[in-house]
Amino acid sequence: MYIVRHSPSLRTESRERRLDIGDPDLSERGEIQAESLQDLVENLGITAVVTARNKRCFRTGAIATYGLGISLHVSADLNELDWGTDAGRLQSDVFKGPVDDGGVYRGLDLRTNPRAETCLEVASRLLAVMEAWQGADEKPLLVTSGQVIKSTVAVTNGWPRSQMLKYHVPHGQIMWYEPASGSLPDYIHPQTAETHFMPAAGRPEEAAA
Repeated sequence: MYIVRHSPSLRTESRERRLDIGDPDLSERGEIQAESLQDLVENLGITAVVTARNKRCFRTGAIATYGLGISLHVSADLNELDWGTDAGRLQSDVFKGPVDDGGVYRGLDLRTNPRAETCLEVASRLLAVMEAWQGADEKPLLVTSGQVIKSTVAVTNGWPRSQMLKYHVPHGQIMWYEPASGSLPDYIHPQTAETHFMPAAGRPEEAAA
């Protein structure tokens, strides 16, 4: 199934590194990048776009499909993860805490923040959307956040937190992902529509070498 991380938002451009701050729209660069996806979306034969509720995801999907007659659907199951009581804190403060490699998402400690979602909970939401659309007579593109994609890749590959932290999901690059195989997403080149495996720098086991 095709999946893409939203294009750069205003928060991305501002280098804001706090968790879950507001609902920023796409930046000018993000809008241009989303528009550049139109040809690839058409060439891939995408017939439906399913997007998270936030502006940066919805706008990415809307711009990438503008004028193509492709249906646009919104799913809360693709939303950014729930940071619980850690919302608003600096990422550097939250992620540096010592947490085991169990179900706890990155540096969130469920003992002090019981509302925070685990990798498994986040991945379950995305995988449920994939399962629901696999039986449909459509070729969908899912638009969500990098953290949701990272959580799903980590769970389906059995990665511990230490490896997931090294995995990078680029903005606005459509990828092909098969959760059942446990494979990393393949990158679809926007101009040639050729499929490329994610760069070595994006693979935790190689990035750590």
